[in-house]
Amino acid sequence: MEKSPAFEAQLAAVRKQIDAVDSALVRLLAKRFSLVKKVGKIKKATGRPPTDRNRERLIVSRARFIAQKTGLPVPVVEKVFYSIFTEAKKMHRRA
Repeated sequence: MEKSPAFEAQLAAVRKQIDAVDSALVRLLAKRFSLVKKVGKIKKATGRPPTDRNRERLIVSRARFIAQKTGLPVPVVEKVFYSIFTEAKKMHRRA
């Protein structure tokens, strides 16, 4: 399969956009985990457990709704958030 210069340019342009989105995702995760650390310290100082199942359900419910509205596969979005929760709990325990 031969690739034309126009094809390569188009592919490079789209990949550049993907790279920008990936960078934004990492920055947003860094911000989220910074906030998670603060929550962990507050919970520890007040003797509250690191896990809040009601909060997790609310977040996943909201994420499912957004996923459905935007055409994303709900299971993928759920996996992302459950992974975030797992790491957040680890951070809370270390806080």
